Amino acid sequence: MRVLVFTATKGFQYEVVHVFAQEIVDGFKELGWETELIGVNQPKEILIKETINAIHRGIDFVLHFNGYLCNNINGTNIVYECLKACNIPVGVILVDHPFYHINRIRAFDKSKTFICMYDEGFLYSFEKYIDNLMPIAQLMHGGSYAENVDPEKIYDVVIAGTINKPTDFLEQIDMEEGILKDTLVTIYKRAKNNYTVPVYDYFEEELKKIGVSCNMIKEDANINSFLTKMYLLIDKNLRQSFRYNVLKALLEAGIDVQLYGNCNVKELEVYDNLHIHGAIDYKELLEEMAKSKIVVQDLPAFLNGSHERVLSAMLNKALVLSNINNYCNGEIQDRDSIVYYDVNNLDDLVQQVEFYLKNDIERQKIVNRAYEIVNGKHTWKNRAEELIGIYESFKNIN
Repeated sequence: MRVLVFTATKGFQYEVVHVFAQEIVDGFKELGWETELIGVNQPKEILIKETINAIHRGIDFVLHFNGYLCNNINGTNIVYECLKACNIPVGVILVDHPFYHINRIRAFDKSKTFICMYDEGFLYSFEKYIDNLMPIAQLMHGGSYAENVDPEKIYDVVIAGTINKPTDFLEQIDMEEGILKDTLVTIYKRAKNNYTVPVYDYFEEELKKIGVSCNMIKEDANINSFLTKMYLLIDKNLRQSFRYNVLKALLEAGIDVQLYGNCNVKELEVYDNLHIHGAIDYKELLEEMAKSKIVVQDLPAFLNGSHERVLSAMLNKALVLSNINNYCNGEIQDRDSIVYYDVNNLDDLVQQVEFYLKNDIERQKIVNRAYEIVNGKHTWKNRAEELIGIYESFKNIN
């Protein structure tokens, strides 16, 4: 069996998925599958030539992330047409909600494509609002190891991600007053007041109240385009707001924080306990997480899923403090392999951080348990084995 994996090499928008792709390739090879890796951001002529040569050698299926074969840049559209012409199945792994990639998704031939998403709720959204005939499957994120094993824990807290000043969602909705605008504002306010419920749940509930059904959104291109844009605007505003609030709460409590990402908020730069390192490659981030006692996450709520930074922090033996979520079918439990904090009450976060920084033994118990779980079941190599099963199921229905 042979697999062709398209990846995004350094300097590309999706550079981080190159790590995921490489580890999946390693997993395929360990399972005895012949696998080739091709970078999509090399010169167009080379990309097309390498793809055609791989097709001539024989391919069972192709795998890539976020649908970037349908970017229609750098020859990727030609690559995709070649794959279609040769009737080669294409697997797509989305690392965000499908609304972020909806135009690319619509460009895929559903008879030759299967799409994987990390959150069970994303699958429901996909079927309700995008397409209920496209083959889809859940494939959670995997964790990655730092190269430096068990370094000294020199940091108290690490946070990864860009920090922006929270903006007013109301000012960004350029539409007339009315029931639809009121509904969108209600969705935003409900999510902001209780971020422990997935935004897509609020989205569906509130739209139903005004008679906008899932089928209407799916079947009317104009409604679909507008509402998916509004969903993304709400989601981005909430992420921006809560990450800012989480960081500020820690800084005001005097907790030492290493920030790996850009800080675009001048008022936070005055804190002596904030150490801004700027954006770094994912491989570098793994090394920094491995040096930290605690990694704080502020992820959107989801029904049942995972996130690579959570799993990677666990593999690199940092204690993960995350806003309340459901990781890995409920397998990762509070105070057993993770510590949850209430994002609606950030005093709770501060208290948890202070407690586990002072109590090494309690922290280490949770760290050890988390490592045991993720090392055994939640690496990208584990996901490679799952992908083979997904491909086999797809092949059997086509």
